[in-house]
Amino acid sequence: MQNLNETLFAAINASANPPAGLVAVAGFFAKWVIFGFALAMVWGWVRGREQARRQLFIAGGTVVLALLANRGISALWYHPRPFEAGLGHTLLEHGIDSSFPSDHASVVFAVAFGLIVARAPALWSILATGLALGVAWSRVYLGVHWPLDMAGSFIVAGVAAGVMAALMRRAWMQG
Repeated sequence: MQNLNETLFAAINASANPPAGLVAVAGFFAKWVIFGFALAMVWGWVRGREQARRQLFIAGGTVVLALLANRGISALWYHPRPFEAGLGHTLLEHGIDSSFPSDHASVVFAVAFGLIVARAPALWSILATGLALGVAWSRVYLGVHWPLDMAGSFIVAGVAAGVMAALMRRAWMQG
């Protein structure tokens, strides 16, 4: 499995002399999109109606569940980052901690999947999913994650969304 991870990483990771514009775009996705998600959710909560708040509550709960799962996985299994293995080109400073799964990708995928299970407007779900894919690509491109870290985040977020949906169904049935 690690051979596949390394092969995919080599295909996605930036070259030794990447185009500055592409590095800037990747840096924006890797560092700032997650904050845009947070601001959009706060804005939606403040400006939204009851249905929008319910959808944002589900998305936020999905994020919490995904991050709790990430903590558990990281506590049980340490996986080094590509730069720790001496592979690829690292264009984003990052501390040394377990790479699997990615917290950044888990958060943005969790928001996207939370919006989907909450039946938010398709435009918002599609936009969030597209931005989440951009975050996943950027973190591999910039050398701080493996491709399978992103796949793990996708799965963790999907499971978290399913759990959140089940919890909400149960709460609504009892309420």
